[in-house]
Amino acid sequence: DGVVLFTTPSITDSLGFPRDMWLGRSFIDFVHPKDRSTFASQITSGVAVPFSETKGGYHKDTRNSLFVMLRRYRGLRTAGYGVTANAVSYEPYKLVLSFREAPEERNDNTENMTPNSSTMLLVICATPVRSIYKVADETLSQRSTKFSTRHTISGTLTHVEGSSVGAFGYLPQDIIGRSIMEFYHPEDLPFLKEVYETVMRTGKVAGASFCSKPYRFLVQNGCYISLETEWTS
Repeated sequence: DGVVLFTTPSITDSLGFPRDMWLGRSFIDFVHPKDRSTFASQITSGVAVPFSETKGGYHKDTRNSLFVMLRRYRGLRTAGYGVTANAVSYEPYKLVLSFREAPEERNDNTENMTPNSSTMLLVICATPVRSIYKVADETLSQRSTKFSTRHTISGTLTHVEGSSVGAFGYLPQDIIGRSIMEFYHPEDLPFLKEVYETVMRTGKVAGASFCSKPYRFLVQNGCYISLETEWTS
């Protein structure tokens, strides 16, 4: 049912919530509404391995990860004689999900501990995602982030690697299904047309790829970054 049973003290440093404020509440309540379907689908299709595949139980070593926006603690601020809530804000996090068996229960008739096989716990390790940029117009040649994307021949994005979040500002689910053309700078389109023509030619050779000169890509804050790409088809 997704009810939170335990949190670590670091939740206060990361999101500002008092440690016990999450207890007894559903985890998904703290996930941004736009990311809730992604979170739910990861649990049902990615983490919960069917019983038939694990000899009647969950696979203990199963791990899956995704990116979501988690809500920060709003707190309260004073305004004259009244108290008003701060605006709701969210921050990007990488979640690593895994299922574990519930702790053993003590048998009242014996001193032995018996496994509570009917209950499984979902363990979530949340790590904040930070921007890779420190200053404006920064060159990242010495510590550039590598990631991959895939799009169809019509330009629809079908895969965006999670390591791109710190560079793009978008979560993968924010741009999957959108056209790659939305993110190219208009002035770079003639050059990119030549790139795609080259991709079509080299694509006739299995495993062939080539690197293009930098082009501009629209990121979440409305600015453009310069990317160097190894293209393949």
